[in-house]
Amino acid sequence: MKKILTGVALAAIAGSAVAAPPQCPLMRAPVCAVTPDGARAKYVNSCVAGKKHAAILHEGECAAPGKDPMMCNMLFKPVCATGPTMGTEKTFPNLCHAELAKAKLLHDGQCAGKLDPG
Repeated sequence: MKKILTGVALAAIAGSAVAAPPQCPLMRAPVCAVTPDGARAKYVNSCVAGKKHAAILHEGECAAPGKDPMMCNMLFKPVCATGPTMGTEKTFPNLCHAELAKAKLLHDGQCAGKLDPG
């Protein structure tokens, strides 16, 4: 019977160490991010989002429930955000509207520019 040796076993036999891929910390610090395919998703922390190649929009739970297409509530709680298709900062009526535009949160409150109706 032949034995198949893995890369780790071969490295151990050769006396060299094989570096394990870095692990994410086991802490809950949720982030809302956009996956490489454009979907919005919540990740347990920014490290996990990074390993999945997701672009982080903001810390915390996603404000926009469900999958696109969807509608946001009309509660006016402005946020300033920016995104790759915008080029500049924009004020959104609330965090949900910014998420749907896949805009990265800069801060709560209005930007110096014009309000984007969503």
